[in-house]
Amino acid sequence: MAVHNYHRGMLERAGESMDAFEPDERYLGGVTVAIPEYLVEQVKDELKAFQSRMLDLCDSAENEAERVYQLGLQFFPLSEGSDEP
Repeated sequence: MAVHNYHRGMLERAGESMDAFEPDERYLGGVTVAIPEYLVEQVKDELKAFQSRMLDLCDSAENEAERVYQLGLQFFPLSEGSDEP
């Protein structure tokens, strides 16, 4: 429950960031893609690898942190799956 509440809260804050911060202080991007079901796990693995690289990059910074940012990655279906095998 706590994890769900965390993600809901961060998604709400992402929406609020459009009004709260200038574009040079934030990045909001997204893509909508049509993919075969067999690629779902590979895409999720790529997102996990990207998240890990971002953690490594930020953790290895030589200077002390000056600000806290939220980096969110979402991947979810927007349509029903095909009934075809």
